[in-house]
Amino acid sequence: MIAFEKFIGSFSLKIDNSLAPVQYDSLFGEKAGGEAEKTNCISRKEHQFYWNGNSDIIFLRLCNGIYNLNTFNRHDWKIVDGVDGKIIYQRDNDISSYNFIPMDSWDKLQLILLNQNICKYTIVCQENFMFLLTEAGIWGIYGDYRNCHVQQEIKRISEKQAYDNSILHFQRRFKWRYPLNAGRFEELIADLVEKEPLVASVRLMGKTNNPDGGRDLLIFKEKLVDDSGTSKIMLILGQCKAYQKTVGKTNVRDIRDMLENYESNGFFLSVASTISVPLIDYLCRLKKEYEVDWWTEREIFMRLRQQPQIADAYPDLLEISEDGS
Repeated sequence: MIAFEKFIGSFSLKIDNSLAPVQYDSLFGEKAGGEAEKTNCISRKEHQFYWNGNSDIIFLRLCNGIYNLNTFNRHDWKIVDGVDGKIIYQRDNDISSYNFIPMDSWDKLQLILLNQNICKYTIVCQENFMFLLTEAGIWGIYGDYRNCHVQQEIKRISEKQAYDNSILHFQRRFKWRYPLNAGRFEELIADLVEKEPLVASVRLMGKTNNPDGGRDLLIFKEKLVDDSGTSKIMLILGQCKAYQKTVGKTNVRDIRDMLENYESNGFFLSVASTISVPLIDYLCRLKKEYEVDWWTEREIFMRLRQQPQIADAYPDLLEISEDGS
């Protein structure tokens, strides 16, 4: 009704279901006796407002042509297919936003489009309502479209894509082209880390010869604070070792001192070979206080099968065969 008042003007709460067209009956459900259940609020005698709490659908029927769908020409929107729903990207002038559309709400929207044979429309999504703007009026579908669900859906999409790629490219085999260029190896790892769930961004520290305080990568990662979807950004310091030999504790700088010095929340280590047992034990102890993870050749190659486009971008580092030969 707020949208109704904004575009049309004041409205009356006088109920007169005698003006309710039958073509909307199937969308708003029926009572036990078969009588269509609607509420029809009349404004200026040309418009009706329908609602049904059981279906979470509302409709502002506009009949006199005052409402103009072109009002929203500056509202740009795109839909990304997800796993448990859809992600909608919206842009109005210089302001952009993302919202999550659960599959049941998306199904209701598709039902309206099919039932009413709607071809021209605009979608506007807010936190608790998704509006379908058509030439005949404004449809609203109540639901939970909050932005906090977007990152969870992005994680599900990323995991599904990685799984699909691992199945489609399971025969891919990799070998390093030693000696590896340390800078290119850092770029490869940065590209892979960016695909990890909840990673907001990754920054390379620069040329490998520059003093970096033991930091090759700055990884900014989201961490959920509570069940409401509230999150904070953590700083993870990353080191990359393009060695052909096993990497031990003597090959990395004192990690605890580095984390304290740069006030970071965690540490990430990626090596082209393997990691010694004493270093693994040390990382496991450190994990009790910090966010800690490490990749060896095995984990890197697994992710390269999940991200084949990244593997293809580094022919100078990788030998790739499709049949394992």
